[in-house]
Amino acid sequence: MSGNRISFCLLLALLPGLLLATPPVANSAPAAVAADQSASDAQVQQSSTPTADDDASDYRYQGLSRRDPFVPLLTVKVPIAPRDDRPLEPLEHYELTQLRLVAVLLGFDKPHAMIKAPDGKAYIVTVGNRLGKNRGVITAITKKAVVLKETYYDYTGNIKSSEKQLKLTKREGA
Repeated sequence: MSGNRISFCLLLALLPGLLLATPPVANSAPAAVAADQSASDAQVQQSSTPTADDDASDYRYQGLSRRDPFVPLLTVKVPIAPRDDRPLEPLEHYELTQLRLVAVLLGFDKPHAMIKAPDGKAYIVTVGNRLGKNRGVITAITKKAVVLKETYYDYTGNIKSSEKQLKLTKREGA
């Protein structure tokens, strides 16, 4: 019984290969019909060849004023390269979404804020410090947020700047 099953499975496995390997059946059309078809094919080929007065042969694509269709519309913001050779501050190694504003201190001559990084360390920052991978500079510290300005290149290559905020998180357990 298992021998029959094996031979049946083998036959099913080889059947598609045998069907594809068979030569095609020769065309049984009369020679006169074949000659008519070849004459009509020649006429179609002659009529489909472009002529010198065809408008399509003179067409040239003028894409100087158009954007390149192969450049993606949405790209990652590319920060402007630093002009100075200063080392990066610790909070410049993280994206803004990874940083968390923990506290704001307003009683001093300059306001300070405490920002917690993903590595668990807390950093005290003030106006002028840099945050994030897009070279954000802190412009203001308010009661509820740290405001910073990021400068980057957009998808067209123009320099853009945007204002971002790190908002104070609610106290846990309160």
